[in-house]
Amino acid sequence: MEKTVICYMMLAVLFATSCTKEEMPAEGPEGAALRVEVRSGTTGTHDVRLFLANRSKEHNNDELHCPEEWRFDLTESATAGTYTYSLTNLLPQWYKMAFVAVPHIEGQSLFSEVTSEENTCDFNKLVIDYSPALQDGINGQPNSPDLAIYREATDGWLEKGETLTENVKLKRLTGVLELNLGVLKDQFEKRVTQIVLSLRVPTRMYVSDEGTGNLVLTGELQTFPYTYAPTESQWTSNDDYVIKNIHLLPAELTEAYLGVYEDGKSEPEIYEIATTTPQAETVEIKSNMRTLLNFNGMKDTEFEIRYAGFDTGDNDAEIGIGDNDWTAGGSALEDGVEWPEDSGLGIEDEWTDGGSVSDDGVDWSEDTGNPGT
Repeated sequence: MEKTVICYMMLAVLFATSCTKEEMPAEGPEGAALRVEVRSGTTGTHDVRLFLANRSKEHNNDELHCPEEWRFDLTESATAGTYTYSLTNLLPQWYKMAFVAVPHIEGQSLFSEVTSEENTCDFNKLVIDYSPALQDGINGQPNSPDLAIYREATDGWLEKGETLTENVKLKRLTGVLELNLGVLKDQFEKRVTQIVLSLRVPTRMYVSDEGTGNLVLTGELQTFPYTYAPTESQWTSNDDYVIKNIHLLPAELTEAYLGVYEDGKSEPEIYEIATTTPQAETVEIKSNMRTLLNFNGMKDTEFEIRYAGFDTGDNDAEIGIGDNDWTAGGSALEDGVEWPEDSGLGIEDEWTDGGSVSDDGVDWSEDTGNPGT
């Protein structure tokens, strides 16, 4: 079934002109409100989280402030496949938001930080640990669920007296590797009893998109073996033996090997897919793409590399429907602080232009409070 997730956001700010940060009520109709609704065509495959961040004196106005209390898990409502969350008392200021959907793996959390258990409140140090999804038996199986990571990051100004409704698309960040070994009995001299695919791949990525839609890896690599035991019927079949559904973070493969065990042999035959030695053609995992390897064991060139999109529907590359009309970031001076960079997504602006610092009667250099409850 094609999966469709729609994020609806409504932000309403109703502040009295004379209201300052200290005078704002803890709750009630004069606060700002955020409502998020996510509707999915399938249920239970992903954990969806909203990260809310702003600039703060706590980080010398250089990093984005995102304490644990500002990371909101969107839980399924009574309506199957629908996820909702509501916030109130948001301050009228610039916000960064990141919507992230990671595969749900029982007993595991893929949301982490650069230094484990640091309890950081720096948005730029929050990461997604993909290693639980890379384990053999979960990944690379014919019946593997959707293990993709989806994300959309956006930013904008929230001002008094404004109401905004948004549809946000979440884009697939991960890619998939498929290995076609051809007809086994034609490729190998003796009965193949076991196949081991060994991949050294990245395991973590940052939640942040650096304001420009980037996918940034943390640099850690780990080796994962994927083991397969072809049945007798698969050995005698005239159909290709294909290893599918290996979901990976985007990167160029530098260490990848195929080990094939044949009947009567104690050691596998090793075929190099990618090595640290420079090769004529590299194997790359790309976001929202399938990397297809065709094995040619009887030829000098053992693997043919191809790339393709996903063939399960035009919208399969994204979770979501509709245009994203958030701000493009605005001028670096509009929020009263001279930022090194304030670039957004480069998309059509439906937010305010920010206005002057004094428009809402709040001194933003001192405005580092909680965005809402």
